Amino acid sequence: MIDGHAPGLRGDDARKYIVAGISTDHECFTLEEALDKVNGGMKILIREGSAARNFEALHTLITSHTAMTMLCSDDKHPDELLHGHLNQLVVRALNKGHNLFDVLQCACVNPVLHYSLSVGLLRVGDPADLSLSITRKCF
Repeated sequence: MIDGHAPGLRGDDARKYIVAGISTDHECFTLEEALDKVNGGMKILIREGSAARNFEALHTLITSHTAMTMLCSDDKHPDELLHGHLNQLVVRALNKGHNLFDVLQCACVNPVLHYSLSVGLLRVGDPADLSLSITRKCF
């Protein structure tokens, strides 16, 4: 699979781009553009990075096109990563009222399936790559 970078591309040009084998795009900045690409068969990554922030414009895809949507934290500055990345998008989506399982599908399941990753689905017998974070509060 080939990830795309085609901000603003729509219509016939977008269809040609998709037919050429581009399977995703994380550069969409309007819902109309994202829907045009989804309708052509492309998966959309909702990007929230340090410079480009598209979550507000595209978050409705989480509910309307769950199977065609993923979340990504593209081009985050290291100081911003200290505060989180995809976990922030999950919280924001839940705060917007999206269904927990739709959000988790976009954040976790869809990327694993799309990129044929060998971890991430947490099924019995699957390999796993986990980290445990424990927060300790001192009073």
